[in-house]
Amino acid sequence: MARALRSGRRGRPFKSDYPDQVYCLNRYISFIINISGDDGRSETNRQAMLFRVDECDHKEHSALPGNVCSSRITPTCKIFQKYNMNYKLSIVVPVYNEKETIDIMIDRLLAVPKLNTEMIQYIIVDDGSNDGTVDRLKNSRYQKDDRFIFIFHKKNQGKGSAIRTGLERALGQYTIIQDADLEYDPSDIIKLWQKAEKENLLVIYGSRNLDKKNKKGAPRFYFGGKLVTLFANVLYGQKLTDEPTCYKLFKTDFLKSLPLACRRFEFCPEVTALVAKHKISIPEIPIHYFPRDKSQGKKINWHDGLEALWTLLRLRLCFKSKYFIAFLISLLAFSLYLLTWSRLFVGYEAETAQAANSLLSGQYEIKRAGLGAVALYLPFMAFFKILHRPISFSYFTLVPLIYSALSVGIIYLIIEKLTLRRYLAILGSMLIALGSIIWPYANIGMEYQAMFWISLLLLGLIHWEKNISHPWLVGIFFAFLTIAKSYGLIFGLPIVLFMLVFLKSKKQLRQFFNIKFLFKLFFPVVALYATTMGLYYLFYGSVFGTYLVSHEFQIWSWWEGFYGILFSFGKSIFIYSPLLVIALIYWPQFYRKYKPTSVFILSSFALLMLIIAPFSYWTDETWGVRKLVPIIPLLHLPIVLFFDNLKQRQVAVKFLAAALILVAIYIQVLGASYDYGKQLTLLRNNDLDSLQTMRYIPQLSHAYLYHSFMMSYAAEKLLGQEYNFHYLEKSWFRWTQKKNEVVFHDVKIGLEDFNKPDIVWLYNTDLKKALIFFGDLLLLVFLAVILIINYLNDRLNHEIIIDKEQPVFDHK
Repeated sequence: MARALRSGRRGRPFKSDYPDQVYCLNRYISFIINISGDDGRSETNRQAMLFRVDECDHKEHSALPGNVCSSRITPTCKIFQKYNMNYKLSIVVPVYNEKETIDIMIDRLLAVPKLNTEMIQYIIVDDGSNDGTVDRLKNSRYQKDDRFIFIFHKKNQGKGSAIRTGLERALGQYTIIQDADLEYDPSDIIKLWQKAEKENLLVIYGSRNLDKKNKKGAPRFYFGGKLVTLFANVLYGQKLTDEPTCYKLFKTDFLKSLPLACRRFEFCPEVTALVAKHKISIPEIPIHYFPRDKSQGKKINWHDGLEALWTLLRLRLCFKSKYFIAFLISLLAFSLYLLTWSRLFVGYEAETAQAANSLLSGQYEIKRAGLGAVALYLPFMAFFKILHRPISFSYFTLVPLIYSALSVGIIYLIIEKLTLRRYLAILGSMLIALGSIIWPYANIGMEYQAMFWISLLLLGLIHWEKNISHPWLVGIFFAFLTIAKSYGLIFGLPIVLFMLVFLKSKKQLRQFFNIKFLFKLFFPVVALYATTMGLYYLFYGSVFGTYLVSHEFQIWSWWEGFYGILFSFGKSIFIYSPLLVIALIYWPQFYRKYKPTSVFILSSFALLMLIIAPFSYWTDETWGVRKLVPIIPLLHLPIVLFFDNLKQRQVAVKFLAAALILVAIYIQVLGASYDYGKQLTLLRNNDLDSLQTMRYIPQLSHAYLYHSFMMSYAAEKLLGQEYNFHYLEKSWFRWTQKKNEVVFHDVKIGLEDFNKPDIVWLYNTDLKKALIFFGDLLLLVFLAVILIINYLNDRLNHEIIIDKEQPVFDHK
């Protein structure tokens, strides 16, 4: 082992730019020799030397093989860990500006007979003191005591950070926190320790309030502690009398297993909450207490009490299960979409619902909608049948809302599985729910079926990539996609590309050409598609059914389709989903990080573009480009990379992104608030409904017209004024000839017949509707609060992980 430490990787001599490292390395080699032989030291002293041989600073330590002197127990340190398991108790002492009391406190600890043994480990963590405490600790007579570890933060980080630092070095069977002031009596540690050992407790608290002889602190501290205790008891079902007590004793392994993220005084509520979430009833015993006030150096403040309450609430509302979070996000999206519910079937959705009802009655009447689309209605229809309730088709207009919301939950799972960062998944999926074209199409009710199955298909592929699921799952989702939409078969190519890109990166291309693998992947598609075609032939005499789409295939020019879909004022996907502007910037980075997923999304988008660009229906009367709706939400995925390391973005960039997000949300509100046919009605009434004008003139686009509707409605309700739409088309080049403009159209339209949003809650309002609306609004706010708390909690945990990966303190 000594030879290994003297050499670097592959046996090469260890070289260092720091002269003191040779000294440090020699001390480690001497230590190894000492613990393997009899050098006159006691066994305990040899065991304690592991974390005491380093006397150079962290930068020098980090260059050693195995990073032996880092802040965490590194692989090299684990080699020695077995020699450090005889400590009975570790006492972590966080210190900040306690020059007058720190020496007294250490002396008091050692004055307790049962604590003045070599089986106790003392970890003193100075948290960036600036009053001379550091010098006192560095010159302490206990520097040569093998039971002591002294750690110095370079800058003040907070009591919680100091505790987490000390905990990483704790090797005792139990660990307790000891403040550096003189408020607590160290002899009480023995009582806590003995009770914990006797009853084999994972945790025990010392309560200042159980001993009636104790003096009470200042009213603001005393009653603040009472309030925090009450809050903890109510939220976590505990029976504590003193939650903020310093004396909290834990089994060390158990305490280390808790995901602590505390920085300041929130260590107490955080550890209480985490313990309580393990279904542990925390016992208490009375301890002594000698309160001090602000004039004597007490550092806790009123805002720390608020932070304690927030920490307890935050951890109570945090959930571990990613599937439960996905459910909450889906429920939030549904609540949001319900606010703009129109309660009207649009397009062929009424036909789809009727087909589902007929199927349950033993009749096969599936025409334009595929069997996969009809299948989405069947659970709801069956529920009404079981309850023997008459089917009201107006309520089945909720089905598109439900599956659109479920698609948002699936997108959360996709982002979480890709990035492994819950906070990015929560933020990304909520932005897509609010600011993408999913919202308007939840009301329009077309293409949501394909969006649902495509999202599930991508999730299945990612699960297969992570070796979580088998190809069967991918095949089943693909099969339902093919029978939901006529273009579903084209997604077979993106599936193949995803798998080939992934298998090539793993050098396992042969696996794809395995007969068994291909059978699992494509058999569900073949079987279900063949069944559907057989049913069509049985009932309609044609394997393609009765609906012909040839009337939609009015072939125009490819270039016009590509230009219009990307750049026109009337239909550009960047106008109707502005967040794609941010996503476009990060697509190269997203492609490099998640290549198989990127290939699937981009190839799917390209195939759909190739199909719809030459045909007229890319520019139909719907909100944006209808046929691209199933893939547009997935095109937003790279947006999460913008929010990764958001603190490093420039202020101007953050401002522009925030403005774009607000514009995107406003556009979706417009699309969700009005029936998409209103634009066509207004234009037809004034002979402005040619496809060229609808696609390329900004004033005649859905977005501009519906903005006019909303402004008219606001002006009417708030100001009592009329708001007119004025369209004037001129020949823009006439200015070169200095002649009057030639006016092609001069239309002035009153909007009072169009401006009222098509939302069910605004028509025939009664008490029942009002209660449902406000109940849904409260649910939306409640879910938003829960998800924001989970976002903040996960982001905090992520920042703590980053902090741990960076050296922030020196060691003794």
